[in-house]
Amino acid sequence: MQGIIQCFENNFEDFLTYTEKKQIDNHEVFVRTRWNGSFWHHDIGKDEIRQEFTRRNERLLGQTETLESTTRFVVHVLNSTQEIDMAMHLVQVLQQTYALAPVYLLLIVENQEV
Repeated sequence: MQGIIQCFENNFEDFLTYTEKKQIDNHEVFVRTRWNGSFWHHDIGKDEIRQEFTRRNERLLGQTETLESTTRFVVHVLNSTQEIDMAMHLVQVLQQTYALAPVYLLLIVENQEV
């Protein structure tokens, strides 16, 4: 979740960064991003893919097409319950990003034994 928080805090400036490409099974994976993420299903080395993600990020940040006051619903899947502690920080960052809109966050926690 820290990577998502970082992306929102810097308006996704570091989102399309990577320092390494790996071949994992049938995937060419772009890894070691500045925000600790990876890209398994998109070739972010291609200009058209980078442009598409730039448009998506602008739309996500409300820079196009959406009124600033439009209610935001954010769904985030956690890898474990350990990430729950960062949820309030994420909510605060989302509220700062969408200052004029109500914000709702739904967390889905994976990898639970029970």
